[in-house]
Amino acid sequence: MSDTDTPVLVVGAGPSGLTMANELVRHGVAVRIVDQAPAPATTSRALVIQPRCLEIFEDMEVVADVLAAGSEAPSLNIVFNTGRSVRLELHDLLRDPSNYTEYQSLHMLFQDDTERILTAKLEQRGVHVERGLTVVDLNADEHGPGPEYREPTHDEFQAMLDQRLPVPATVVREQWVSRYRLHRHSVPRYRDGRVFLVGDAAHVHSPAGAQGMNTGIQDAYNLAWKLALVVRGIGKESMLDSYHAERHPIGERLLTTTDRFFAVIAGQNATARFLRGRLAPQIVSRVLARHSARKRFVGTLAQVRTSYPHSSLNRQHGADWQDAPAPGDRARQVDVVIDGTTQHLHTLLHGTRHTVLLFTGTDEGARPVVELGRIAHRIELAYPNLVRARVISPEPRTDHPLAVGDPDRMAHQRYGIDRAAAFVIRPDLHVGYRCTPNRRRRRTRRPRPPTPRCTHTDLTDVRGQESSLICPTPGSTP
Repeated sequence: MSDTDTPVLVVGAGPSGLTMANELVRHGVAVRIVDQAPAPATTSRALVIQPRCLEIFEDMEVVADVLAAGSEAPSLNIVFNTGRSVRLELHDLLRDPSNYTEYQSLHMLFQDDTERILTAKLEQRGVHVERGLTVVDLNADEHGPGPEYREPTHDEFQAMLDQRLPVPATVVREQWVSRYRLHRHSVPRYRDGRVFLVGDAAHVHSPAGAQGMNTGIQDAYNLAWKLALVVRGIGKESMLDSYHAERHPIGERLLTTTDRFFAVIAGQNATARFLRGRLAPQIVSRVLARHSARKRFVGTLAQVRTSYPHSSLNRQHGADWQDAPAPGDRARQVDVVIDGTTQHLHTLLHGTRHTVLLFTGTDEGARPVVELGRIAHRIELAYPNLVRARVISPEPRTDHPLAVGDPDRMAHQRYGIDRAAAFVIRPDLHVGYRCTPNRRRRRTRRPRPPTPRCTHTDLTDVRGQESSLICPTPGSTP
């Protein structure tokens, strides 16, 4: 494959680069991926895959291999040197409606195994990592990479142990020795023209909280579908600016929280020792004694609460949304009936398309499945191979091909609605748009038909062009 045939070059075959390459190919874009190492890594750096990344791996069709290769960590124990401890059962806290995910534990897996699985999937898609190649015309800074890296020798390792251990110890044989330096770095821009930075190229920080690799994977998952639409001539180039706008705040917040956490647990100054020995046990124990705090802490750690509330891609119409997911939020997981079997809603959202979910509602203003089914059909005809549309209905039986069953009304409840509403879910499983009509109002005078908030809503579609999405409003006809 020549360079002119390859619209995207991915530099680096770590978890972020491999995710990026896999996603671009899955979205129909030719890609070339290079790495300066002559062979794949055989040692690990990151050890934990968070539940949100397991959801991503499910969409990428590698989650079965990931789960088979690692092991679950269903709980966390926070132990202080005073003897006090706090135990968090992840199953209970990730089952909560706002956190709910099928993957209710952390997953322990060495990074080299993660890379092996992602590389194998990429090869199945016809792309091979080109190794021993270095990009020389792009530099991180004007001074270059600096002293060439080398692993510590046996004698150096022995000397370090002699300095740090209170009792004599002799190194007989080392299995794996590597230098570790605590870096803290974040680039001011994730995009510079046609160059995009993801993962460690964009943000490097302490390992506290097992967030780094997972954040890099989500960087790639966020960017790939947007870049694919632009490369394929479907989306406007301005859409790519949303990558920095959405992911840069996540990276900056990550640096702040992990640095503070690492300073407390590993710092040797007087302040860190006081916080670790006296103050932290009191504060953490009392705060995490509250269920709401435990739920938020675990949801943030698992990265299922990541959202993009200020994204330029967000749109909404209607009011009084109460507990409904907002534009930018992760699409909520729930059990529904698809083709006569109970499945997860995320299964319906998988793939490379946007998904329009038309909820019939459960109150007196609920819309008929047949009516919304006609609207869903028109949406799919308007955006072939780009958008799928489905009707979420609590009706006990429906034979409509675009209907999804919600017999226990849990999907309506999980999405915080009891009336007709529409949600547009992006390919990265985040809400891009929501719309709902006015609630019916009680009148003492002669009732008149309710005024819809939006029958025809102007919005920018997935191709970056002005179009219309018909919202399920009372009294409208498809």
